[in-house]
Amino acid sequence: MIWLSFVVVLNGGLRQKVLIPRLGQNIWHLLSAVILSGVILAATWMALPGLRPPASSRDAWLIGTLWLALSLAFEFLAGHYLLHTPWEKLLDDYSITRGRI
Repeated sequence: MIWLSFVVVLNGGLRQKVLIPRLGQNIWHLLSAVILSGVILAATWMALPGLRPPASSRDAWLIGTLWLALSLAFEFLAGHYLLHTPWEKLLDDYSITRGRI
């Protein structure tokens, strides 16, 4: 549930309603990534006392990998099938050589 709120509500809503109209397409992508990273860090820091931490660093890496996989799957699948964005455009958002992260 925490993951879904990060991806859909905070990052997607903020990006579409605030960042793109005010800053344009070139800057929003970087700011969106920085904002989402900060929100995840803050929410995780606040939630940790109430959660049982992973038993080992291996478990922590597995959880982090799962979150990454869920985020990428959501971005690509929702972007393509719900928003009808071509695969090429979705992949272009990950072109580090063009300044995309």
